[in-house]
Amino acid sequence: MRLFYRPNKNQVSIALIFLIAALFPSVVQGTSFDYLIRILGLVGLYMILALGLNIVVGFLGLLDLGFMAFYAIGAYSMALLSKAGFAFWPALGLS
Repeated sequence: MRLFYRPNKNQVSIALIFLIAALFPSVVQGTSFDYLIRILGLVGLYMILALGLNIVVGFLGLLDLGFMAFYAIGAYSMALLSKAGFAFWPALGLS
């Protein structure tokens, strides 16, 4: 039995990549990279949706688009709450 867990180099490098990717938008905020950050955020969002569809259709063999309805309802309610003047975090919690 091992008493201490020692991560290998691959796990440490992946953790560093995720940390840099998480901190990158806050570092370049207010610079000319705002458009790039917005596009990369949308790309990441669509990648997550595509992975969900891949799991449902590819692995399970079901054509069930119910999770897309949850995405649509959340996006629509977030837009309505933002337009009504709610701040980001309360609107996110309510949607």
